[in-house]
Amino acid sequence: MAGLYFAGLLAGVIASLAASLVALLLLASKPRGLTALGGGLVAVPFASWEMEWVVGLVGHTNVPVAVPSVARWIPAILVGCALAWCGLRPARRAAVWLVNLALLWVVPALFISVNYVLGTRVLAGDLQEMLLMSRQILAASLGPDGGALPTVFLAFAVALAGLGIRYVAARRRPGQHSLTLSSR
Repeated sequence: MAGLYFAGLLAGVIASLAASLVALLLLASKPRGLTALGGGLVAVPFASWEMEWVVGLVGHTNVPVAVPSVARWIPAILVGCALAWCGLRPARRAAVWLVNLALLWVVPALFISVNYVLGTRVLAGDLQEMLLMSRQILAASLGPDGGALPTVFLAFAVALAGLGIRYVAARRRPGQHSLTLSSR
């Protein structure tokens, strides 16, 4: 069992390194769509890291009650801002929107499932039961009662609001510029 546990930890570390390398390459890329995709990939882990920073700063017992509730919405806001920044033109960026919203739905469910199963010491010896529990928790987290739908809707609303603000700002710039030129 110790060898299996070590192999699982090693696989988790390798997967984390691979995901972080992909995120780094996406965030460093020039096309807006790829950069926004990298932002969507790191949104959920970023919220987890933020919670760890808060706990490290104030301690487990001093975390204000509102902090976990607020932290739940941070990935949606980050994804929404990344999508608004990315825009929808050219049309292929719509795929970035779909992938980022799907990541916002799936990644927290994966984290919950893995955390729950690895945190359950009772079933540590029964691999079949652990895999079954993992599938059940993942299915429940992805389902309509899993809580991901409001987060995805918030990200979509933030993205649309950001697009609206960008559109209004772009329309005002030429008008203000021409007013400035005509008043001279």
